[in-house]
Amino acid sequence: MTQRQVQAIFFFSVMVIVGAIAFFILRDYLLILGVALTLAILFRPLFNWFRRVLHLHLGGSAALTTIVMFFIFAVPLTGFIILLGTEVREVYGRVLGFLDAERQGTIAASPLMHWFAENIRERIANNGSIVSIVEFLSRNVATVFSNAGDFFFSTFLFFIAFYYFTKDGNIFRQKLFGISPLSDASEQKIYQRVIDAINAVMRGAIIVAVVQGTLAGLGFWMFGVGAPVLLGVFTTIASLIPMVGTSLVLVPTIAYLFITGSTASGIGLAIWGGIAVGLIDNILKPKLIEQRLKIHPLLILLSIIGGIDVFGFLGFIVGPLILSVSWALVEIYREEFHPYLASTFMNE
Repeated sequence: MTQRQVQAIFFFSVMVIVGAIAFFILRDYLLILGVALTLAILFRPLFNWFRRVLHLHLGGSAALTTIVMFFIFAVPLTGFIILLGTEVREVYGRVLGFLDAERQGTIAASPLMHWFAENIRERIANNGSIVSIVEFLSRNVATVFSNAGDFFFSTFLFFIAFYYFTKDGNIFRQKLFGISPLSDASEQKIYQRVIDAINAVMRGAIIVAVVQGTLAGLGFWMFGVGAPVLLGVFTTIASLIPMVGTSLVLVPTIAYLFITGSTASGIGLAIWGGIAVGLIDNILKPKLIEQRLKIHPLLILLSIIGGIDVFGFLGFIVGPLILSVSWALVEIYREEFHPYLASTFMNE
């Protein structure tokens, strides 16, 4: 073994060890970094527009893009929290009214409704739910403040990562491609595939979420559920959550209809939710992604399901992303390596 081979073995051994240590250091933040990178890619056209039209430097354009992104997400989130608080107070008042009516016998209570009422009474005993909440907070104050601190730290880290991914994205890409042995054309093909996959998945997810929220709101209105517009907005937001999706809103609403005795409406909403709302996610989303990636919708659907199963929350992005990069590698092999390997074997 030559000295050069020994040096190479030593170098790569050290690189693997250091890489493993770096992974364990960063693993708790990979989700935040992944989301920040994804949104930085989505907001790249806005960043380029600030650079071109306002003639800002990299830092200024990245800072302005970060501010815009903050308001795009923070303002609707604040409004959502306010609406949620209003609805919670209204629902709480309705529940108290239902409990009083059930206790006084002014409404016809089925065994299921009676069990439901007794269960709620047990949970808001001891002078009402406010006391219970105060006692819960006093017992778990450390956990509450710890979770709040983690949330604000994660949010702060996300915006910092988003800023630097937006500002230095091209530098990161050049550093990564600088150690690649592939040709410039192949590297550009893989890079473009990644960009197309992220844009297709995110935009497809947003379009599907709006369609599902609209259809769900229509179903809430048709079957007599209160606040159909607000519930439709909740369904739109829930549609963006992998694994649970629209069921996060539809299932409790259907259960509410059955519990309150509106059996026909509950059955109707269940059918509507399963067909009109549920199938959209499995038909429209793969089709929207397929139009941009030029990959069969069945493969895209399987990549989304498998990605969520393996990677969890980010799987609905990572799955199609890996599929898209794999497809690009197949194309690179067919264009660059297949002719070379075929000629080599034929010459032998």
